Amino acid sequence: KKDEKLPSQQLNKFVETFKSYIIIAASDTAKFDNRSAYLDSALAKNKYTRQEFDSVLKYLGKNPAKIEEFINQFGDSLKAITKRASGKNSK
Repeated sequence: KKDEKLPSQQLNKFVETFKSYIIIAASDTAKFDNRSAYLDSALAKNKYTRQEFDSVLKYLGKNPAKIEEFINQFGDSLKAITKRASGKNSK
């Protein structure tokens, strides 16, 4: 079987969608814990289909080295949000 590759733009879109999912879930003040609805909102916001998302998730599950890349990219993305938020709060 040929080694599958994941284009960086697919990983970028996955990271942005996952980040949106985390933000939506964290901002749910009613605390309904409706993960499916949170993901649907994140997918719509990022113009991403469930099939595309699931495909990248499956790829990451089969390629542990890419998981580290995802974690690093996701962490950097969250740091940027935190930095922007702390900058807004200090004004």
